[in-house]
Amino acid sequence: DEEYTIASKVANSTFETINSVLDRDDIDIIKNEVQNIHIDKELEEYIVDLIFATREPENYNLEEIKDYIQFGASPRATIDMFKAVKARAYLRGNDYVSPLDIALSIKDVLRHRIILSYEAQASDITSDDIIQEILEKISVSSAHNFYVKDSTGHLSGIITHSAMRRFLYHHEEIPEN
Repeated sequence: DEEYTIASKVANSTFETINSVLDRDDIDIIKNEVQNIHIDKELEEYIVDLIFATREPENYNLEEIKDYIQFGASPRATIDMFKAVKARAYLRGNDYVSPLDIALSIKDVLRHRIILSYEAQASDITSDDIIQEILEKISVSSAHNFYVKDSTGHLSGIITHSAMRRFLYHHEEIPEN
């Protein structure tokens, strides 16, 4: 019934008027703001390592997933991850990328870019399983703590590397500092 209604409206051009909420200038401003989101070199290298691990898992101590990947993510995945994490940071109200932005974006960016082998499909291994395994093996430098700013831009706390790992890999809550 719903499908018929939609098809009928499309076929007869009877949709309601659509009001714009943004004009071209607004979109250009937002695009520029997203492009100016800061990302540390260490996080850029982390993203590159995550993507490379889908192509060369044996170089990242991930031999156990090698036979499950027929084709890993291409260099375009790296480019799109950079864009996605900046957009995620912007939508979260930050002017910088954090490891949290990577964790919240990676499966959406990579899920369709990893081509699984027959062995993976026969074993009910999904792309998300592969990505999770990569996240668990490859970490951001353990010497790095992550600084959290409140909505006014003031430092509100520090997330330790171990707390960030627990969130990234086990989806545990990050403790309030």
